Amino acid sequence: GGKIGVDKIVKMEDLERVYPDLIGPLGITVPPLGRDNVGDGVSREYRSLYNEEAKDHVDRYFSADIEAFNYVF
Repeated sequence: GGKIGVDKIVKMEDLERVYPDLIGPLGITVPPLGRDNVGDGVSREYRSLYNEEAKDHVDRYFSADIEAFNYVF
């Protein structure tokens, strides 16, 4: 794989937890992160929404990201 040209990568699922550490060194005050469009709390597990063709598509186009960031799809 290629090199990633950034200092830090934060997964979306970790952003709220690490946000203070990210902005702290900047010495600025910013509002807390909001949470929009988070679903109804009873939605199915996202993987169940993909048929086999869609799963193959995701695997084909995003396999490097899935591997690099230790996701399971």
